[in-house]
Amino acid sequence: MIVYMKLAIVFWNIWFEAQVNSNSRANSLLDELDNLIDKYNPDIIGLNEVARRSTDSEPFVSEHLKKYGYVYRHFAGSRFTTKDWGDGKDWELGTALVSRYPLENIENIILGEDALAINQDIHKYTVKAVGASIKFTNSNKVSVIVAHPYPIKLGVLKTHWRHQNALRDAIKKDQYKSVIIGGDFNEPNILPCNFTRREKKRFFHRTGNFRNPTWRHKAARRTPLRLNLDKIFWSKNSNIELREFKVLHSEVSDHSPILGRFEIK
Repeated sequence: MIVYMKLAIVFWNIWFEAQVNSNSRANSLLDELDNLIDKYNPDIIGLNEVARRSTDSEPFVSEHLKKYGYVYRHFAGSRFTTKDWGDGKDWELGTALVSRYPLENIENIILGEDALAINQDIHKYTVKAVGASIKFTNSNKVSVIVAHPYPIKLGVLKTHWRHQNALRDAIKKDQYKSVIIGGDFNEPNILPCNFTRREKKRFFHRTGNFRNPTWRHKAARRTPLRLNLDKIFWSKNSNIELREFKVLHSEVSDHSPILGRFEIK
């Protein structure tokens, strides 16, 4: 008898400004996370631009999620900012993966240099994705990667391509033969040689559209400045089947959460 495992995953760039500008904005973010979990009940959440105070052992966002059963949590600090956000403390930005299922073979996938830190003459930080295998109660197996390559900006264009190439190299490992990849890829759909185009033989993918995009400038609802930067990929010729995809609503981040519901054979 074939047993199918149902797996719901949310990927979301929660925007560092929603975490560090004020306590009220941070509380609004946590409220939105609470509502998202209550409504969609994801098994796994992958987050980008997660902020951790230099004095804390864990980001307050992932610590908050523990009460919902996300007891398996991993944070990969990637980017550093010395900008004073009002409390006199430094903030480290990174990627987080939280799960209700046990995580195995967790790794920080080094994508490359942190151009922001280098511009501040800080050379110890590298941008990282997070990869892990999900341990189900049966023999079903799948891996998850939360990615966030560096933005495409004048002066650091090569940084983005190096990060993309590093991610493409990492997914060649046997661990990622059956994998779900998600996050803010910082690549519009029209971009030549984006990850979607270069990996189209290996992965299916979903993202938003113009009416319901995954990114709006400064989180404005009616702005014409909108792109689909956040994406979900899943392996072709694998045991993964997508059953539902949604771009969810957000008032606190310039990015919208994206939800994928899968069946794992």
